[in-house]
Amino acid sequence: MKVILIYFIFGWISFLYAGVNEDLLQGASEGNIALVKRSIEQRAELETRNAEGETALILASWYGSPEIVSLLLENGANINAQDNTGYTAIAKASSLGVGRHYEIVEILIQACANLNIKTKDGKSPFLLAVLNGHSELGNTLKKAGAKEEPYFIGSAADSELLLATAVGDLQRFKYVFFFKPNVNVVDKLGQTPVIHAARNGNLEMLKLLLKAGAKVGLKDKTGKTALVFAARRGHKEAVTVLLDFDADVDLEDNDHFTAITWAERFGQRDIADYLRRLSDK
Repeated sequence: MKVILIYFIFGWISFLYAGVNEDLLQGASEGNIALVKRSIEQRAELETRNAEGETALILASWYGSPEIVSLLLENGANINAQDNTGYTAIAKASSLGVGRHYEIVEILIQACANLNIKTKDGKSPFLLAVLNGHSELGNTLKKAGAKEEPYFIGSAADSELLLATAVGDLQRFKYVFFFKPNVNVVDKLGQTPVIHAARNGNLEMLKLLLKAGAKVGLKDKTGKTALVFAARRGHKEAVTVLLDFDADVDLEDNDHFTAITWAERFGQRDIADYLRRLSDK
């Protein structure tokens, strides 16, 4: 009878603790600091995990709750715990990288999180920040001691830059740009990232490329420059940016057409008139 009673009491205690642990994970996921506090007071196991292997600290970092992150750390949560895919709390926050997640990264840095633990597919917090377009956070992590690991190197970076500018993917562009690709690389048509950005009217890409030393007057295999592509597509702001970087209005392509000619042929009369006023011919 005593043995049965002991088992019953032990089982009941285990049941109670399981409920408290679930409350802890739920509170961390929902940003419910009151529930997290109560769970801690009721002696919840801080390293309890959900089916994905995530602890309360990892969940709070992912869902953007800096107050809960601080509370868990103050109570001894393992700052470097990894989930089933190898993500730590700082890796989760770094992959999102802005606003409250940036704040969480700074909290974790101050608490001496390991900045170089990699996920199972080989990504560090620094790399996760940069790959998701958070170059400012990448620099913050680097200053705090994270290793700067290149993801795209040499021709791989160049190819990725061409692809990002061709399809107009600004986030992809920003993270590959972080790895210092060749801004004057050309594709099989002889087109450069500047030509792609000008054709698509992507001003942010265009300005970043030109400020990084991209040549404004390079021609593709048909002799067309970025100015031609911007003019005939009607991207007047892109035309203005190119002119600010000394694009030549009078450069001719293989058919002896200028940007003015192409603007007229494509019905962009305002741009054609604007360029004509700047022409030396």
